[in-house]
Amino acid sequence: MGFFKKIIKVEIIGQTEGISEDDTLMNYAAGHMMGGFDGMVHADLLNESEGPTTTFKIFYDNGTTEVKTVLNSSFQYRNYLKYLR
Repeated sequence: MGFFKKIIKVEIIGQTEGISEDDTLMNYAAGHMMGGFDGMVHADLLNESEGPTTTFKIFYDNGTTEVKTVLNSSFQYRNYLKYLR
């Protein structure tokens, strides 16, 4: 028996929109005031980490399931979309 489980399908069971556009702009403004370019980079990282998410129920070939919430900008999100039915 192998150690790796193979995904056979996924279902979307929830989604969030992330932070508002106003909050995103506020983070950039605060980042710029506090740290110039470096502050803007940190604000961008913060905005991305608080971005929209999707919760997937993942079905594996060994009969197990798992629920994971991932950022819509992530590699995992793009990977799970391949298994939607």
